[in-house]
Amino acid sequence: MEKIEQKNARYVRRLAPCQPYDVEGMESWLTDMEARGFRLCEDGFTCLDRGIFQVVPPGVARYRLQPAENTKYFRENGDPPKEEQAMLRDMGWDYVARWHRFAVYRCGDPSAPELNTDPRIQAIAFDAVCWQELRMAIGAVSWIGILSFVARAVGPLQLLLELGTWYVLLILILSAWGCGSLLISFLSLDRLQRKLRAGTPLEHRRDWRWQLRRKYVRLPLLFLLVAAIAGMWLYRTVQNKFGVGCIERSAYAEEVPFPISTDLAQGVVPGSYEAANLFATYNKVRETSNPLIPYTLELRELGWMTTEEGERPLLSLDASYHEADSPGLARELDREYFQQASQHRSYTPPSPLEDLGVESAWTYSTSGGFATVVLRQDCRVLKMTFHQSDGDARTTAEWAALLAEAILEEEGL
Repeated sequence: MEKIEQKNARYVRRLAPCQPYDVEGMESWLTDMEARGFRLCEDGFTCLDRGIFQVVPPGVARYRLQPAENTKYFRENGDPPKEEQAMLRDMGWDYVARWHRFAVYRCGDPSAPELNTDPRIQAIAFDAVCWQELRMAIGAVSWIGILSFVARAVGPLQLLLELGTWYVLLILILSAWGCGSLLISFLSLDRLQRKLRAGTPLEHRRDWRWQLRRKYVRLPLLFLLVAAIAGMWLYRTVQNKFGVGCIERSAYAEEVPFPISTDLAQGVVPGSYEAANLFATYNKVRETSNPLIPYTLELRELGWMTTEEGERPLLSLDASYHEADSPGLARELDREYFQQASQHRSYTPPSPLEDLGVESAWTYSTSGGFATVVLRQDCRVLKMTFHQSDGDARTTAEWAALLAEAILEEEGL
């Protein structure tokens, strides 16, 4: 008969209004839900912090939250010990479910004694929960420190160029949100524990409605933030793989402010360039901007040209041209490029290029043996990798001189 009644029972889901550290508010909310005819069932709470309630006749019941010794969230590992449940059941309190780091108990007998009669003893039970929150807060702050160290090693400006200003900004906001939530959780539990140590009992009839209004604002904001980050990451991934958002090189009408493959190749017939459509991201131009680097032009070319001897060398070019907001930012970007090339195991050590007339000029080679040149003049930084497979190819110093001459012409020097 009992199984039939459970099968025909009606259940509803309600969003928990309280944060995981608000013990008093959560106890009050569960008590009020029982008075409205919604009894928390043993299925407890979903991952979105929505409680599962059985619809019952309105009644009077008390709910209390006890710090759980086992801090695992999975139900099969997170229930209190059987001995503890049996002891509290004899006192009139039934274990219902887990809620974050707390075990939820219910008592429908008004004459049953309180679950905790001595606040100072109850404060001792909060030690493990406070330490858990403190460790998580320290771990989160440490993780932010590690990310900052990695960002410094890679280069903040390169991260902005690679990921985009908004993407980096949203990541920082989400990280600060997570760290702030953990710190607030620890400080709130610590304040609650100090209240108990002072001998003040918990307030079991605390107003929780204002928290529900805040949660209905906070959750959509968090969802939009995560969705925006995921969308930007997906777009960036598709963009890098398929060239979405780029302009076909043949359709780009603006003048490129540096020599390209047809200018750097030597001993080839003019007008014989034939683009190779082997990869979606080649033979395309992409222009981007951010507050620190107002203008960036990225160009990737891959194609064949015919030499005067009838050969068909393959030309490949990968260039990133930046106009920084100030000469200091240009020097910083140049320094980041140099640091990356110095530390990367697959690169040959950087070496300077002399007598080019620009403020900074140096070169290194990638693991494939392709030479890369980095030039800086005033606010401009140009990084280019160029390779000609056959024929009478220019030396690295020769095509680097052509790049330097073009940058100096742009500066009017």
